[in-house]
Amino acid sequence: MDFAEARESLSAGERDLQVRRIPQAAGRFREAKASLDRINFFQNLSGLTAIDPLDYKTVLKSVLLGSAKCRLEETRRLDEAAAELRAYLSMEDQPRAVADLGTFLRERSLIEADRGTAVRDFARAALELELAFKQSRYRTSSKPVWLSKIASSSSPKKRKKALPASLTCGRCLL
Repeated sequence: MDFAEARESLSAGERDLQVRRIPQAAGRFREAKASLDRINFFQNLSGLTAIDPLDYKTVLKSVLLGSAKCRLEETRRLDEAAAELRAYLSMEDQPRAVADLGTFLRERSLIEADRGTAVRDFARAALELELAFKQSRYRTSSKPVWLSKIASSSSPKKRKKALPASLTCGRCLL
């Protein structure tokens, strides 16, 4: 029951946010979060799957993101929405979704498009670093040189020689 209410409040909040009814959208997202907070998972004990944990996580991520966007649209201050943004980023594992959030923040000049070396606001810099980390965490295009040497080696002895000395124990052959 609470999960269905949370989904309905989420979709209504997303519609309100799209048409720029920010206070109504914020209220809907608060309702959805309250509904999600009332849910207790006892399905492991009963063996029944009433709510899919992945669906729950998806709805919760959307609620947190929507709530953060509402707060940012209302206040235009990054520190006001920091709690929601951090909660969302801790759950989000899709680089594309994190990149979309970064674009949203840059379009509203809440984070800088090009990071320089001077840091005036440490909270903003920390959020920018977290966004950059989340976007590039799962990319495998930049493998270390020693790892590509190992992959291209054919024999175990050649693989062992390709490893840096700090990664070998001297007894094992990879």
